[in-house]
Amino acid sequence: CGRPRSGRRPPPPAAPSPSRPPPPPPNPKLKLTSLCAGVGGAAEQLDSDSSEGGSAGGSSEADDTFWINWFCAMRGNEFFAEVDDDYIQDDFNLCGLSAQVPYYDHALDLILDLEPVQGDVFADDQNELIVASAEMLYGLIHARYILTTKGLAAMLEKFKNCDFGRCPRVSCSGQPCLPMGQSDIPRSSTVKIYCPKCEDLYYPRSKHQASILLNF
Repeated sequence: CGRPRSGRRPPPPAAPSPSRPPPPPPNPKLKLTSLCAGVGGAAEQLDSDSSEGGSAGGSSEADDTFWINWFCAMRGNEFFAEVDDDYIQDDFNLCGLSAQVPYYDHALDLILDLEPVQGDVFADDQNELIVASAEMLYGLIHARYILTTKGLAAMLEKFKNCDFGRCPRVSCSGQPCLPMGQSDIPRSSTVKIYCPKCEDLYYPRSKHQASILLNF
């Protein structure tokens, strides 16, 4: 038998004071009600914050949509790459285009998302002509841009992503294609897709792409 360890004996438990009654047991229903109220208030606050944040985010996303992004994202415009603003703002790159496009200055301002000049008021039919001129001007600028280093890199990326479509011939095994025109005369024909594997031309599958005129 080992020697018992020395140490202090624990003090006896204190007796409850007779003058103060013990507290009543907690009411579980009251605690559950308070908990639900707290959770409900937090959920309402969270929903309110989410809705405010969602509306603010939606408005900011709408405000951040630029004309070039909108135009290239339109259905049927998958063949177009996004041209850098710096390239468009250089007058040397746009030499000779003002004589080909009506409402040239207004169309250019629309492409660059510039505020219209104060005092310029147009009718609805004129606004439609300006929008059409902006699309035509962007196509002409795009034709020059894709001959630059950045433009070729942008078109190469779209080629790798099969944005121009694939060859419909089974033996080509889904070979990515390139957009191609058969004439240098503007508005003389529509765009075709060229397969570098079978070296043949095909109509694009999308009717929107097939209607693109070769003024670009």
